[in-house]
Amino acid sequence: MKNKKIITLIIIISVFSLLGLFFQLFSFEYKSWSLIIYDMLFKIRYSLKGRAPLSPYIYSVSLIDSDMAILNKNAKDISIYSELLNTFNINTVKSIGIDHIFLENPAIDSLIKVTRELKNLYYPVIPFQRNHNYPQTPGVNLDIPEDFLSWNPVLENKGNPIEGVQILASHPELQKAARGLGHILRDTDSDGRDRKIPLIIRYKNTYIPGFAFRMICDYLCVPPRNISISFGNYILLKNAVFPFSGLKKDIKIPIDDKGRMRINFSGPYKNSFNNYSFHTIIKNTHTLRSQLKIDEHSLIFVSSYTFRDNDYYPGIFDTNYPLIYVQLETANTILNESFLTEFPIWVKLFLLVFFAGFLWILHVKVRNIIFFSLSLIIGIVYIVICISLFLYCNLLPCGIFPFTGFFVSAIVLLVYSNMHRIKRLKLQEQQHREKLIQADKMVTIGTMVSGLAHDINNPNSVIKTEADFLSKNFVYIKEIMDAAETGQRSMLFDEISYPQLNENFSYSLTGIRKACNKIEGIINTLKDYYKQTSPENTEQVDIITVIQESFFFLPRDMKNTVILNFNSPREKLPLIRGNTQRLIQVFYNILQNSCNAIKTMDSQKSYTKGTITITITTDNNKNMIRICIKDTGCGIDPSILHRITEPLFTTRMKQGGTGLGLYIVDTIIKEHKGKMEIQSELNKWTKVIISLPVIRKPGNN
Repeated sequence: MKNKKIITLIIIISVFSLLGLFFQLFSFEYKSWSLIIYDMLFKIRYSLKGRAPLSPYIYSVSLIDSDMAILNKNAKDISIYSELLNTFNINTVKSIGIDHIFLENPAIDSLIKVTRELKNLYYPVIPFQRNHNYPQTPGVNLDIPEDFLSWNPVLENKGNPIEGVQILASHPELQKAARGLGHILRDTDSDGRDRKIPLIIRYKNTYIPGFAFRMICDYLCVPPRNISISFGNYILLKNAVFPFSGLKKDIKIPIDDKGRMRINFSGPYKNSFNNYSFHTIIKNTHTLRSQLKIDEHSLIFVSSYTFRDNDYYPGIFDTNYPLIYVQLETANTILNESFLTEFPIWVKLFLLVFFAGFLWILHVKVRNIIFFSLSLIIGIVYIVICISLFLYCNLLPCGIFPFTGFFVSAIVLLVYSNMHRIKRLKLQEQQHREKLIQADKMVTIGTMVSGLAHDINNPNSVIKTEADFLSKNFVYIKEIMDAAETGQRSMLFDEISYPQLNENFSYSLTGIRKACNKIEGIINTLKDYYKQTSPENTEQVDIITVIQESFFFLPRDMKNTVILNFNSPREKLPLIRGNTQRLIQVFYNILQNSCNAIKTMDSQKSYTKGTITITITTDNNKNMIRICIKDTGCGIDPSILHRITEPLFTTRMKQGGTGLGLYIVDTIIKEHKGKMEIQSELNKWTKVIISLPVIRKPGNN
């Protein structure tokens, strides 16, 4: 148990460490996977809950292709903007942001005039970062006075904000007439989609707010002095006043160290904010409040996009959408305070420790199937919790590393456990097989004893007879030896002359020696067969010798009533590599079954005369030796032929059959990389064919 705990802990730590290294080395792929997961969460939310709440005071006004024909204007004629703004001048609105850069144009004066009259217009600037190729427009100053962009909030730390080095802005007079300027810089992710928007960037010695952020700050009556920025933490808007309700409160916007806020997309663009075309607004100049519900609390975002200009960009829900959609969602996220936040660092560390500890405790306490089930359950619960936190708390999961580490660790532990279990089961199976083989040997020995008794008694009788003779004549032998010293060699002893006595004495001793050797051989053979051997103990084996020794072990009444025919000359047979004792056990079981089948054929207690024919051939192409053992016994019923190698299956239960013989035979043959086939015809014959691999080509043994 102690070793299992240590190994489990090592596996978990190793997997988490290797995955951490993998995510570090392939951080680009890791971030891409995280982005895909975030997008999936938005789609799940939209599928389950529909659109997220939208502020009813945010409107989008777009210049599209159809406006050109209806208003009889050209897309480059900026007087169409003047006409639109005059409509808003007649109908008071809170703030208007025009997402367009206006350069030199004959109609610029009319646009400057209406901008001064409205006093609530915002225009964008485009900052260019270092090493970026920005356009050089003749006659237009790309740089603007630093004090004109002055917007200095309270900084709690320096952070690492995005920095602009060059600014592209509208006509200088138009800028001065505007209520304020904000940048429309995007910071797209690796797949080209906008998921975060920089709320503030650094420009020389000052800071520029984002286009929508600047409009929202003024909309909520929050001057720069009431704005505190802590890069990597938040932007705090102090004493923000909501004009449509009069509610006054502080708003804390979470940002990263670059000053970016994660956009909480509310849904697909086509099913989003109140969106009107230019000609719709102009046509309803006197009915904006009654027909379009645009009033003094409205926040208007004006953009120009046409299919010709291709002013579209890939988004989370739609494959393309107008760029102004990012500004709309930014404003909506801040007004609804539906900010997306990620798990704090202590939660991430807790999850790592929890997952690792859970796996460790679970793996050392329960079995594999329970471990797998509980791991799967905890993974599903984690996913459900993450989705629920996103749906109801706007809390994003902490990436995929803890979850991936958890499941990869669980899989590795399962594989390790199963490999260890399979290895243990194989060892147990091998031990069980060895016990069965040894048990079969013990049963076989019981059968052998009756046959060996006669073989041992015959040499014992010879020894007894010769021993009696030596005992009787020992006195005479002594006298002969005494006479040899005195030279009296012609004496007769019990009518036996010295030469005869000497010859009989030598013959008796030789007989005793032979008998003893035979008994010793029988006993040694029996001991070798009884001895438990390992399948790894292999040697070069002559298959005919193995079969002859197997036949030797059969009881005498079996051997004396069976005719054994060999159809294979020894000198042409190759050797095989195997375990001699196990192979003897194989052929002993087969020959014993053949003898019993012949006896059953006669339906008598005594064995009838039958024939066992053993034919041995070789297959040079497959380097196999083929032993066919055919008897003239009772055969096997075809309905049970397929079961005869099953353990404990026997048709001779009343005669003491164990049902292990052929099962053990099949097991040993497979250990020797061979195969066994059994054919039979009921009441006629049975044929057992064994194929074993050879270790050299046929030759002289």
